[in-house]
Amino acid sequence: MLKQTTINKRLVARPGASLAILFGTFFFFMCLFSLISSLLTPHISDPTTLMRVLTLFQTIFIFIVPALITAVLSTKLPATMLAIDHKPQLYPTLLTILALVTAIPAMNMIIEWNNNLTLPESMAELESTLRNLEESAASATQALMGTNSVGSFIVALLIVGVMAGLSEELFFRGALQRILASGRLNPQVAIWIAAFIFSFMHFQFFGFVPRLILGLFFGYILLWGNNLWYCVIAHATNNILAVTAMWMSERKGSSINLDTLGQTVDSTIPQLPLVIISIVATTLVITALKKQLNKNT
Repeated sequence: MLKQTTINKRLVARPGASLAILFGTFFFFMCLFSLISSLLTPHISDPTTLMRVLTLFQTIFIFIVPALITAVLSTKLPATMLAIDHKPQLYPTLLTILALVTAIPAMNMIIEWNNNLTLPESMAELESTLRNLEESAASATQALMGTNSVGSFIVALLIVGVMAGLSEELFFRGALQRILASGRLNPQVAIWIAAFIFSFMHFQFFGFVPRLILGLFFGYILLWGNNLWYCVIAHATNNILAVTAMWMSERKGSSINLDTLGQTVDSTIPQLPLVIISIVATTLVITALKKQLNKNT
């Protein structure tokens, strides 16, 4: 671990300047995105097509491009800085995917708890605003999904799963976390800061905690393995599972609902034992994953 941290510090000589470049380019493309969105919206009548085009633009230019520009301007070894210079190995990859699968009931329980949080009565107006943001995000995701056809499902997997997983991990873990860890911060503090910003920037208060936990998991994977591709695989797996759950719930005759496993709304099986099993199994898998990643570092 010490060796990895030392290498990172040598890679990024001026972390402050690198952070300025990262967020400067991010906000520049955010403004450009707003302009392009306002220009495209009147000309694309189909909401699904519009949402897919805008989402692709967002993933490429708001997250991927700033991370790449920052890496190129911050070091002579941009691929090493972003931790994308080594291929992922099969066994850690399988453990990474398995951890996301075994965690479904436990994460669903946390999602349900976070979603059911209520603010004090004096903050009712704020809560209403936050709930509206949640509904807008859900509507956007539904528009992105389109119909419940197999074709729409595949497109959603590529955009929400692969592209979002790659772009957000390049930005939040490959660039942001690595830059933070290259300064005076303890690497674990860098993980928590990057995870907090990652969850905050989704602007979904009633989904903040589960997304923070995911960000921490991705961050620790990077710390243990020094390889961003495992984070990308984990993020993509999580998004693919979410898209699959949404698609299956829309399909007529589907009796499986991944979204409700571990939640009180699903009374088909005892939920508490399922959540306990999920926590134990996920802990064991993550422990094995950490050992494997440390071995390969």
